[in-house]
Amino acid sequence: MLISSIVMNYTPEDVEIWLSDYKITEFYSYKTNTPPHIRFIGLSKTSDFSYAFLDKIIDEMNRRQTIIAQADYDYKAGGGKSNITSFGDYRKVYGKNSMTRLLIIVDEFHVMSQHAQLETEYKTKLENILSEARALGIILLLSDQAIVDGLRGLSDKGKKQIKARIALSNYKDELEETLNEKEADKIRSFIHMKVGEVAVQTIQENEDREEVPTIERAMAIYINGTCRYNVNEKARTIYHAEDYVPDVFDDRVVDPMKIEEIDQWEKENVISHRDGSKDIHIYLGRPVNLGFALHFPLLQRKGNNIMCASGTEEQQMRILRAIISSFARQSDFSVDIMADSYASVYREYKPEILEFGKNYPEIRVHDDLEDICYKIVETLEIIKDRSNTRKQLIVWLGLDSMADILADERNKRTPVLKKAEEKATQSEVSESVSEEESEKTDFNDPALDEFSALFGDMDLFGEEDINEEEPETGKEAQTSYLYDARNDIARIIHLGPTCNVFNLVIYDSASALRDFREVKTLDFNHKIAFPMSDYEAGEFLDQPRLIRELSGQLAYYHNGRSGNRFVPYKL
Repeated sequence: MLISSIVMNYTPEDVEIWLSDYKITEFYSYKTNTPPHIRFIGLSKTSDFSYAFLDKIIDEMNRRQTIIAQADYDYKAGGGKSNITSFGDYRKVYGKNSMTRLLIIVDEFHVMSQHAQLETEYKTKLENILSEARALGIILLLSDQAIVDGLRGLSDKGKKQIKARIALSNYKDELEETLNEKEADKIRSFIHMKVGEVAVQTIQENEDREEVPTIERAMAIYINGTCRYNVNEKARTIYHAEDYVPDVFDDRVVDPMKIEEIDQWEKENVISHRDGSKDIHIYLGRPVNLGFALHFPLLQRKGNNIMCASGTEEQQMRILRAIISSFARQSDFSVDIMADSYASVYREYKPEILEFGKNYPEIRVHDDLEDICYKIVETLEIIKDRSNTRKQLIVWLGLDSMADILADERNKRTPVLKKAEEKATQSEVSESVSEEESEKTDFNDPALDEFSALFGDMDLFGEEDINEEEPETGKEAQTSYLYDARNDIARIIHLGPTCNVFNLVIYDSASALRDFREVKTLDFNHKIAFPMSDYEAGEFLDQPRLIRELSGQLAYYHNGRSGNRFVPYKL
């Protein structure tokens, strides 16, 4: 009723509305056929969202304070005699539509209140919003079925800032808390209200400028879904907003990765290094903190590797695609995917993973263990080259299973690289050719000519010399490239980032960390987690509580100091 009446009686330039719904049901319908008054809709239950939403409100307050302060300075510089210190003052001087009123409606407010109670910083921010926002033209409407719980995160100072209260039929203790009235006689008549009846408390000032609360009985207007739809549709027509779409955050919705938008955002927000090159920015999805994207830079230093643990095959594939797509934005790059044939994400999405190589020739897939060992030795040579500028990403799928197989290899020696073999072989062939030419020169010796005249032409060197096969060259010259490469893998992961060789390890569960102890979590500054047990989370992140709110489409990113929940980009 309140939203529809505002839409019917005020213009979008006069009143702007933000909606936050922790039950994710009441305001869901406003995602479509949205009146232009509604600029933001938040649908989430996480603490990250609560903190981000409070920060969003604080940012808007700071923006308005800056505008009002500058207006006061300019007004006085132009000869104005009065002060401009509030929203009301500003609109008196600059006109009704110079700054919109902002109505923020929070449904199931007890969730935000509980989250604020857990963090002292945000408990203070919430109280500051309640005490300071009105003067800046920002009004909060806090709605809940149980106000006793809903206001628990507020101090008495915060509760006193709520100047208008509306109560529907409820229990006595709830009515007392909602209406902030402890006298039984004043509450008794409102305990048995009829359907649609409400008790409205407002604060008025008497002659001595003392605040006096008054409670009145009223009848709410019921607006059904059809009426609400018609009101919104008419508003869209009147204000020529037929195609209007509000900013919506819904943590159940999966967004696609749009490289064009990322490129544009980087141009406006990411600062280049002093040498003119940019960090490798990895984009994973939309964060619950309401930012543009959950992203982080890969720097050329130890520890700048990525590990993802747990999750379904689809969730793992979404992370894999997002990271490879982000990495492939570099001008000079290569990606090598080392896959155990039985790794779950590889078995489920093998055609899609092989498709990477068709789209980018710089992306290669290795699912043969001998080929993987050969690539490991080749990568070790790259790490030795401190001047390497080519950005390389190595993706490990099923690394724990690979380690088990490699542990059984008797060959502990690092095999010789193909290039070195070819060079040695070519040298041997050249020496052989030189010897043959020397021997052929001896055939012209006069003594040999005389021998030939007496006994005829004979095969002086035998058939086996004539039919001798050319020596093998390249990879085939070595029987096998398989060897126990576990220590070399650990070396690549530990030192690789210092030479622009970065690693992504995807594990089906955090317990895989115990299966390959040569690879340590300390070498992974960037960790991505999906729902897992507290025990696994303790091993992986050291703090199990960080992922207890994960559900549905959500994942958690942690960089060792802080983290965020996010919705990974869809496939």
